[in-house]
Amino acid sequence: MLSVHLGVRLKPEEKKLLQLISDARGEDVSSFVRRSVFKELAFLNLLPADQVRALGLQANSMQGIKQEVALHGQHNKNMETEDDSQSPSESRSPATGDQNIDTRTGL
Repeated sequence: MLSVHLGVRLKPEEKKLLQLISDARGEDVSSFVRRSVFKELAFLNLLPADQVRALGLQANSMQGIKQEVALHGQHNKNMETEDDSQSPSESRSPATGDQNIDTRTGL
């Protein structure tokens, strides 16, 4: 039995769209949102194969998703590292935080 309630904030037009889709499918909004969450979990390869198949998805089509998620996380870490190691033309003054201009390039 479902007993936990989860509140979600949406724009009025998003709620209206969810209601229209749910009505067209003959289900309530909760069922639509719950299935959407489980499809996302399947996409992230976080569900057992039998639950993935129950969603009408192929379990083997979910292979490699964890790698993509890991690569995305690594990309974010690389972006943080790049911010820390700016070139001289992009350096910032330690005292003020203002961007210094490289006089060699005029930029």
